[in-house]
Amino acid sequence: MEAIGTEVKAFQVGQAVYGELKMGAYAEFATAPQDAIALKPKTLDFVQAASVPMVAMTAYQALFDHLQNISRGQQ
Repeated sequence: MEAIGTEVKAFQVGQAVYGELKMGAYAEFATAPQDAIALKPKTLDFVQAASVPMVAMTAYQALFDHLQNISRGQQ
């Protein structure tokens, strides 16, 4: 059964969404906080959209966790 929480205002039943889930990421249905989910862009298929959170987190970690002490000319 598809449903959304009574306080959810950003989404409607039947919309295609994607996000970063801690558990149940391989499930057809899952629960998640509203701020962990986004509408799936129409230009992406479900496989592409599923990769976005992990790719974005990896890029963020590279830039802000691992490269923040790099200096000019360093490789």
